[in-house]
Amino acid sequence: MTGTPDLAWLTRLCRAGAIDVGLPGGWRLHRRVEPTGCTAVEVADARAHVVGAVHSATVPMLSVAAAWRGWVRDVGDATRWWALAMGHARIGEDLTVAFCRRDVRTGRLHLTVLTPTVVGGVWVAATAGPHVGVSCRQGRQQRFRRLTPMPGEPADVRVPPEPTNRIGS
Repeated sequence: MTGTPDLAWLTRLCRAGAIDVGLPGGWRLHRRVEPTGCTAVEVADARAHVVGAVHSATVPMLSVAAAWRGWVRDVGDATRWWALAMGHARIGEDLTVAFCRRDVRTGRLHLTVLTPTVVGGVWVAATAGPHVGVSCRQGRQQRFRRLTPMPGEPADVRVPPEPTNRIGS
């Protein structure tokens, strides 16, 4: 992306009525309601290849189906980070989505908490900042997913190591 990056897409995306939104790097997010009443959300890369999709399900469930992080450079060569996630949720229940990141100086965990709108059993959330993971919570259920880096992510990003399943590690 050249010139001053436009992060206004975050505002457009967070509106409940967003149908087709341009993302940094030429990516696009498209939401549609199919003739069957099913809600579909697709994310496509700059070559128009679908890199993520989520469709409403007939069985109510909670999920983080896909999640990404990326960056753009502004005119002053500063890095401006963004994060995007989408998944399933039960209609009519409160949903909370939290993006997390660690402060590289102090090691403290920082959360950005959002309450996205659930449309047809599907939610989409986005925020600015160098986040590494996202969780969603509805009632007593919670799901977590690490954010997938966009191609070309700067090498100076400190990402916590992958968790292991071994006890004591």
